[in-house]
Amino acid sequence: MSCAVKVPILRRLARGCPTHLAPGLVCLALLLPDLALANPERCPATIVAEATRYAQARARTLAWCEDRIVTGKIAPGTICSDEPSVRVRMLKAASKLRMGIDRACGGADHLCGLGEDDSDLAAAGWDMETCPGAGQGECDQPIGDCADVASCIECIGDVAVSKALRVVSEEMDLDPSRSRAVVGCQRAVVKHFGKLLSARLRHGGRCWGKVLKGKAEAPCPLPGDGRTGALLEKAELKFISSVCRACGGVDRECDANVGAVSGSGAGDDLSLLAVGAASTCAGWTNPVSGESCAGTVANMSDFANCMACAASYSSGCVELAAIPSEATYPQACRDVTPTPGPEATPAPGATPTPRPEGTDYFVDGLNGDDTSGGTGPGSAWRTLGRVSATTFSAGDRILFKRGSEYSGCVTIRGDGREGSPITISAYGSGDAPRFSNPDPGVCSGNAMRIRGDHQVVENLHFHHTAPAPDDSGFQRVWAAGALHVSLGHDHVVIRNNEFDQTPKAIQSYSQFSLITRNHIHDTNMGQSDGMLSAPWWGPIGIQLGIGNQEVSYNTIANMYAVGGEFGADGGAIEIDDGRNHKDNIKIHHNQTSQNMGFLEVSWWDDLEKVASTNISIRHNISRDYQSFLLWWAPTTGSVVENNTIIRTDNEVAGPFAGVFFMDVPPGDIRLAKNIIVTDNDLTEAIFVEGFDGGVDDVDHFDNLYWDVADGVADLGQPMGPGEVMADPLFMDWAGRDYRLQQGTPAAGWGALSGD
Repeated sequence: MSCAVKVPILRRLARGCPTHLAPGLVCLALLLPDLALANPERCPATIVAEATRYAQARARTLAWCEDRIVTGKIAPGTICSDEPSVRVRMLKAASKLRMGIDRACGGADHLCGLGEDDSDLAAAGWDMETCPGAGQGECDQPIGDCADVASCIECIGDVAVSKALRVVSEEMDLDPSRSRAVVGCQRAVVKHFGKLLSARLRHGGRCWGKVLKGKAEAPCPLPGDGRTGALLEKAELKFISSVCRACGGVDRECDANVGAVSGSGAGDDLSLLAVGAASTCAGWTNPVSGESCAGTVANMSDFANCMACAASYSSGCVELAAIPSEATYPQACRDVTPTPGPEATPAPGATPTPRPEGTDYFVDGLNGDDTSGGTGPGSAWRTLGRVSATTFSAGDRILFKRGSEYSGCVTIRGDGREGSPITISAYGSGDAPRFSNPDPGVCSGNAMRIRGDHQVVENLHFHHTAPAPDDSGFQRVWAAGALHVSLGHDHVVIRNNEFDQTPKAIQSYSQFSLITRNHIHDTNMGQSDGMLSAPWWGPIGIQLGIGNQEVSYNTIANMYAVGGEFGADGGAIEIDDGRNHKDNIKIHHNQTSQNMGFLEVSWWDDLEKVASTNISIRHNISRDYQSFLLWWAPTTGSVVENNTIIRTDNEVAGPFAGVFFMDVPPGDIRLAKNIIVTDNDLTEAIFVEGFDGGVDDVDHFDNLYWDVADGVADLGQPMGPGEVMADPLFMDWAGRDYRLQQGTPAAGWGALSGD
C-alpha cells in the first residue's frame, strides 16, 4: 500500500518523530489511530474549535440582546454584557469551552492543571509565558497549563466579539422610539451582523482545524481547504443583501454598488443620520490580509461594507489566537482600538500605545517606596496601605512582586468594566506573592477585600488568616475570609490562587461572579484549634452569600476541625446568609477531599429564611467526610447530576454520616447519573430523612450505588427508575482514578463523563 502524505502532516510529524524513520514506518503511524502519534493533533484542533464555538455563542447572545433593546424588551442604554440573562448564557458557554479543552488536553483525568498528564503545550504551539493579548493587552495573563489556555481564548473571544458588536450598537444608538423603518433597519443590522460574525467564526474555525489535521493548507480562508473562501464570501453577501433589504428604502436595495449587489440608484435609502451610522469606518486592519477597514462612510452601502469588515477583523483575531503553532498572533489584533475615521490607523513606523486605558501599578514589599509613582518595577510602591489608599479605574492592574510577602489587609477599590477589568495579579519570577492576616480585629481577618465591580484576582497566595472570634454571631462569621468580596460589587473573577491554612478561604457576595481554578487546603490550626468560630462553625473553603455565582474547577481539601459543638465540623462549599437570594448558582467540575461535607445550603439559623432555586451541581468529585449535601433550605428547579461521590473515608465523624440530607420541603431536585460509593462503616442511609422530610421530594433516577465491602448500599429509599446496584468499574480505585472502564454499568454517568 502506498501512503501519500501532505506537506502539513509531514511538518507536524517532523516535530515529534526521529529523522531516521523509514517512510513505511511513517505510513504505519498514520494508519494506526490508537498510537500516540495521532493523539497530539486532538488538543490543538480542539482548542481552535472551542475558541470559535465560544466566540460564536458570544456573538449570537449579544446580538440577541441588542435586538431586544431595539424592540423595547430591554431598556435603551443597557450594556448587554452586563445584562443578567446574557451573563448566564455566557457562563454556560465558558463552561463548555473549558470542558472541551479539559477533555482533549487534560490527560487521563480530563482536567487541565491537575497531575502531570496534561498535553504538551509546546507541541500545541502554546509554549509562551503569557496569553498573546487582544485589543491592546486586556488578556495578557500568564500561561502555565491548558486551563490557562482556556482562560486566554475565552478572554480574547470576549474582547474581539464585544468590540465588533459595540461598534454596531453604540454607533447606531439603538432606540425603539425611532420610526418603524429605522427600527427595522437597526434590527436587521444587529441580527444579521451577529449571524455574519458567527458564520465567519464557524467556517474559519473548521478551516483551521483541517489545517491542524493536515487536511488543508494555511492560511485560511485562502488557500485553506478550497471552499472556505467561497463560503465566507457567500455569508458576507447575504449580510449585505439583508441590510440593504431593510435599510434601502422602498426598492429594498442600496444606492451604490456593494460587492456583487448592484444598487438601484433610486436614492431612497434611509439616511446615515437617521440610522445612527458614523460618517467614517473604524480603523480595523484585517489580521490575515492586512487590509484596513478605515475610510469614509457616505451611504448605506459603505456602512454595510464597514460592518462586514469589522466581522472579518474580529473573527480573524479569535481564530489566529487559537492556532499559535500555525500563525503568529498579529499586531493588528493587539494594538487597534478603533475610533471612527481613517486617522484610527497608526502612521507607518509609529509605536502603538500598549494599553488604551488603564495603568499598571507595581508593589514590591521588600524594595518598594510608597513615595514613588508606582507605575514601573523600578518605582514600585511598598505597602498595602498605599494600595488601599488608591481608587483604581477600568483597565488598571495592581501587580505584586513574586517572592514578596504582606501581612495585614489590603482593600482594592474602584470599578472596572466588561472587557476592561481591574486586575490584581503578580509580576516577576518566583513564588506567588503571599498575603496573611492573623488579626481578627483588622478587617475581620481578611487579607484582601474587593470593593468594586469587574475585578479579577489571580495568581496570589493567601495563608494564615484569622478566624472570627469564638461564639461569634452570623454577621461576624460572614465578614471573615482570607479574600472577601462585599455585597454590591459584581462581576468579580477569582482564579488560579492558592489558599492554605485559612479558616475560610473565600467569602463572595458578588453576583455574576466566577470562582475557578483555585487550590484551597487546610485550616489555620494555630488559631481557635482550626475552627472558623468555635464552637459552632468549622472551617469553610468557599462561602457564597448571594446567588448568580459560578464555582468551578477548584480543588478543596482538609477543611475540617475536630471539636466544637458537633464533634467535628467544616466543609468545602456553603451557601449562606438568608438576607439575600440563593438563586442561579452553578457548582461544577470541582474536586474535594477530606472536608466535612461537599455542600451545605443554610435555612434554620438564617437571619431571614430564603429558599433556594435553580442550583446545579454537576461533574464534581467528592471524597469527603460527612454528607455530600446538607440541603436545609427548601429548593425548586435544582439538579444534582454526573457527580462521583465517595463516602468510604470515615476517620473523622460528624453528626451527618449519609450522602444526601434534604430537610425542609419542597426538595425539588433532579438527582441523576451520579455514582455513589459507600462502605459498611457508613452509619446512615444514603438518603437521610431530614427533620421535615424534604428528601421525599427528590426525583432520583439513573444513578449507580455500590458498597465496596459487600456490594449492597443502604439507600433508605426504594431504587428509582434506571438505578443500579453494581461495581462501577473504575480504572484504578486505589489510585483514585475514577474514569470508567469499558463494560461499566454506569456509562455516561459520574463526574468524568461528557456533559
